Amino acid sequence: MFNFIFVLFLVVLSALGYQQQPENVFVVIIDGLRNDEGFEAESLNLRHIWNDLRPQGTIYRRFWNRGWTATTAGHNTIACGVRQIVRNNSGTDQDIRPDQPTFFEYFRKTFGLPESTAGALMGKGNCRCVDFSLEPSYGENYKGFLNYNADDTTISNWVHKAMDSIHPRLLYINLREVDGTGHSGNYDTHLFAIRTADSIVYEFWKHIQAIPPYTDTFYKNKTVMIVTTDHGRHDDAHGGFPGHGDWDHGCRDLIFLAIGPGIKQNEVISNIDRDHIDIVPTVGYILGFPTPLAEGDVMTEIFLPNFLPKKPKFSPVASPFSHEWNLSNNPGFSREPNLTITRNGTLHLVWMDKSRGKWEVYYRKSTDQGRTWSPTRILFDFLGKDSVMWFAKIAGDDSLIVSAMGYAKIGEIIDSLPPYRIDTTFIWYPWIATSVDDGNSWHITSLPDSNMGSYAAPVAVKNGRYSIAYWMCGKFNYERTKTGLNFNWRDPGANWQPLDSARRVINKNFHSISLIDDGYSFHIAGCCFQSGDEDWEIGYWRSSTGDSWARVWITQDTSPDVYFDYDPALLKDAIGNLHLVWARKPDVGGTWQIQYTKSTDNGNTWSIFTPITFSSAGAWKPKIAVRHDTLFVFFEDYRDGEPKIYYKMSPDLGMTWLAEEPIAGAIARNPAVAIDSNKIYIAWQDYRDGNWEVYFKYLPKPFPRHDVGPLRLVTPQLRSLPNDSMTPQAMISNYGDVFETFKVYLTIQPSYFDSVVATVAPEDSAIVAFSTIWRATFGSYPFKLWTALSNDENQTNDTIVGTIEVVGDSWVQLENILLGTRNKKVKGGGCLTYCSDQNLIYAFKGNNTNEFYAYDLSGSLGWLTRESIPYDPNGRAKRVKSGAALCYDGTRYIYATKGNNTTEFWRYDTKADSLDTIWKRLPSVPELPSGKKLKGGTGLAFVTKGSDHYVYLLKGSKTTDFYAYHIEGDSWLLNLPQAPLGPNQRGFKVGSGMVKVLDLLYVLKSYVNELYCYDLVADTWQANPVSILPLIGRSNKKKKVKDGAALCSDGVNHIFAFKGGNTACFWRYSITEDTWIQNADLPVGQNNKRVKSGGALTFAQGKVYGLKGNNTLEFWRYTPGPVMSLKTKIGKSGLLEATEHALSGPWLIISPNPARKIIRIKYSPINMSNSHWKIFDAIGTLRWQSNISNKKGVLEIPITGFASGVYFLRVETTEFVLNQKFVIKR
Repeated sequence: MFNFIFVLFLVVLSALGYQQQPENVFVVIIDGLRNDEGFEAESLNLRHIWNDLRPQGTIYRRFWNRGWTATTAGHNTIACGVRQIVRNNSGTDQDIRPDQPTFFEYFRKTFGLPESTAGALMGKGNCRCVDFSLEPSYGENYKGFLNYNADDTTISNWVHKAMDSIHPRLLYINLREVDGTGHSGNYDTHLFAIRTADSIVYEFWKHIQAIPPYTDTFYKNKTVMIVTTDHGRHDDAHGGFPGHGDWDHGCRDLIFLAIGPGIKQNEVISNIDRDHIDIVPTVGYILGFPTPLAEGDVMTEIFLPNFLPKKPKFSPVASPFSHEWNLSNNPGFSREPNLTITRNGTLHLVWMDKSRGKWEVYYRKSTDQGRTWSPTRILFDFLGKDSVMWFAKIAGDDSLIVSAMGYAKIGEIIDSLPPYRIDTTFIWYPWIATSVDDGNSWHITSLPDSNMGSYAAPVAVKNGRYSIAYWMCGKFNYERTKTGLNFNWRDPGANWQPLDSARRVINKNFHSISLIDDGYSFHIAGCCFQSGDEDWEIGYWRSSTGDSWARVWITQDTSPDVYFDYDPALLKDAIGNLHLVWARKPDVGGTWQIQYTKSTDNGNTWSIFTPITFSSAGAWKPKIAVRHDTLFVFFEDYRDGEPKIYYKMSPDLGMTWLAEEPIAGAIARNPAVAIDSNKIYIAWQDYRDGNWEVYFKYLPKPFPRHDVGPLRLVTPQLRSLPNDSMTPQAMISNYGDVFETFKVYLTIQPSYFDSVVATVAPEDSAIVAFSTIWRATFGSYPFKLWTALSNDENQTNDTIVGTIEVVGDSWVQLENILLGTRNKKVKGGGCLTYCSDQNLIYAFKGNNTNEFYAYDLSGSLGWLTRESIPYDPNGRAKRVKSGAALCYDGTRYIYATKGNNTTEFWRYDTKADSLDTIWKRLPSVPELPSGKKLKGGTGLAFVTKGSDHYVYLLKGSKTTDFYAYHIEGDSWLLNLPQAPLGPNQRGFKVGSGMVKVLDLLYVLKSYVNELYCYDLVADTWQANPVSILPLIGRSNKKKKVKDGAALCSDGVNHIFAFKGGNTACFWRYSITEDTWIQNADLPVGQNNKRVKSGGALTFAQGKVYGLKGNNTLEFWRYTPGPVMSLKTKIGKSGLLEATEHALSGPWLIISPNPARKIIRIKYSPINMSNSHWKIFDAIGTLRWQSNISNKKGVLEIPITGFASGVYFLRVETTEFVLNQKFVIKR
């Protein structure tokens, strides 16, 4: 008894004595332990784990095997964090080696550690390939040590010996006897094996903690031990404990324990589901290595709040290729894109994404050959985190079909799954989305089968006929469908075929499948177990009916020449030839290479397959496409260190092949390809910035178009102020299909002339800078901007002419607004609205007054006092302050909010007969969903929709609340989409505002200068800003939109804006040109004040009227000058190239622009000694600064740590300040 108490005391003491971060991890698998005999029985069979270890650690009540519930698949999945499809026996290596990196490979590659630091001691022989994977950038060079095929006592001895000798830091252990005795059918022997394993695991922990008789302290207080199992066993409703390998609850429900430093103690987690794929990310989180290919999540809930993980460092990798677009662009794991083109030329893309915390299918489309893309849409959007969709596939023809393997918990009754067990297990089955209107709307259905695993299900469509192929495993004998490759189809206007055994193509296990429909026959190529020696082979199947299938084995390896054969891709060309590619690797040594074979008789016979790649480091995961007589094969290639997308081309349908070439990606995997008569489109997943994103690019057709031309003059602005000196810049475009280098010329009368050489990518735009400075003085200056390319095929777009207007200050101060009875001036709450039928501008002064005024634009009456807005008859007596806003309905009524932390909403009758009816209290502005009242940043807009009339309201008050008041219904609409949070994920603060232009509302967000757009017809927001009001203007100082900012519009094309924030900045935005122009600043006037709280604008009779606010009475008028429109659309920014000439003043030129890794700056060396250089981002945050004394005129600044976006370089000296904008584009 004393010894037992002493040992227990030591165990508890060690649990309280963790002083270090963990440096080692043990993962212990009790093979085949059913949870009924595990944690469900508490200490009955697991006395030590339950009584001694559980109080020191964390256990789960909902830990699962959601994949194949067999030994080999379970152990490989645990080691890889990716569900593995492998045969459950100890056959050839081709059967059971994982195809994704193990935690041994991640660990050793990250830290450069020797093999002795990580390894596996496996009781089962069918776990003998868990030491390394087939993944080319990891693999055998980073394998863990391995010993296997021994009983539990021997494994225990091996473990203790390794702990005392080589001290592995990552150890994977399998105890086999629990599973073996389970298969024997003797329950008493089975229970004895469980209790023995329990004691062995407890001894492992005692050794880790150096509890006598163990004395080695290498692991003490710095080791985490995880205890779980690879699979359970059949529950009593499905045959009982002797068997496993199916989808029932008993096979899926597992034990899980984590114990050690950083792990919560005596913790039971019963509200979170976890499974095998979460173990590898969690081990990486503990030891500090990345697991980029693992599909699970870190089990953060098991860690103490003060646990400090060893975060792996990642340095962004620049792609050596240009014109690659990030189409996912989110913080989630985006993977495995799939592309197709419908007959009308629309490009469609799907991929898997985990941005919302679970795997889902994301979809986008492009109707202009990949130049622009629709917003992201989620297909199969079911509620609940446990509703997941995997492995999206898409096919297009006259319509679209998308598949995913999903488990959605929608409660469908399946004959093989009693309804009372629907929420207690995990079954997978194909989900299908079809669209007949080019992806605008989708019909969702499923084939509610019961599958143990989740694997890709390719789809096809031809002339309205849909088809799908999918592998099923882990099925019970009584089920209507059977294990193996299943196939289903739906004729146009008909239903999918019934689910029964006739749907099975072959009773084999599959790794990957390719499917096409040529309109006459279905064709399948698959990687599966071949008859005979049962290793992975490539097979081909064809059926004209979908019921009976002809089969040809493409590969048939025989010992000793045995190979891995993976990932077939099949297509049929226009003249009926079938082409097949896949990846192949020898069993021992060698590298993956792409193989090719061809059939000219509809698949009856095939040519001898041959390798078409010869990569030094390996090539796999091929995709194939055809255009006319040319085949294109795209694949991952590892010869450059990190994987990139390469391609191989055959100009004669596979008879000869040109040399492979790199084409895309920085760290690139899983290419997808689609092709039409104009371009080849490529998508892939890329890890260049430390997060998997889906990237896209396209390649031009073989006979390129040559066409360049100017888009617009960027600098000087077409409306400029005098005394501005600038280096002219122009935006030019390459409308053709290949890179072009050409000259750009500019003349500005009477004497300016300059030229520059530019290089622009196909279908891209670029800003080029000329060399000579142009100085603006009063007057009109005609200009001509043109390009010169010798082989330009379209010279009609080569020239732009226009006029630069240099104008003076056009602000005029008018009569001050009245001081009023309270002797208060304009401050927070000041606002204006124009009543066109009366030619009056109405105004609140704000500043905690109720005063209401009107200004007579006829000029005869000036400011008029109007009836003050009343106090709320049913609330507190509050006056107008920040949050007030006005709008006019165009005929009679003015609508008003009072602000001042109220929800008061009023209507003013401009034609009222008596004072009793002039103001009317309307229903209060809703407080939900934010729960806030109006305090600042509020905007109002009157809108007519048919016979209905509305007042749209942006609440502001640091919220995104957005409503519409329905005038005829006298009620607020609460179902409108909320205003965008934007990149900063914050609401609209004081200084924000709203203005109506035609059928759109524009909202300016303060502090970030973002301009958003709301479509009144569709009642939808554009998710991203349509423009950014420049942070830096003529003052060369960063100025954000703040309190006092205001908006107004001419109602057609231009928006005028005060920036507020105690500035005089006044800007104009051209909607059609997507251009901000800084107009003349509002004069400071006799009060020497700028625009601040209470600033307000309105547009009337072609002029802008404004209140300065800032505790003044000043009222101003601005007359806009003519705006020259080039009627061109601003294209994508391209490379900035400029030649250096002698300039008469200080100057600087940044190239390339946009940049990726580094910016090179050429500048005038005159007076640059001791200059101070700064880089600001688009919201004015200082990102970099340095004092420079370099007089050479050239400077390089690395920018690899900067995110994509707009930045500003500022150079300050004692004599001048220079500013230059540049763009970083990853």
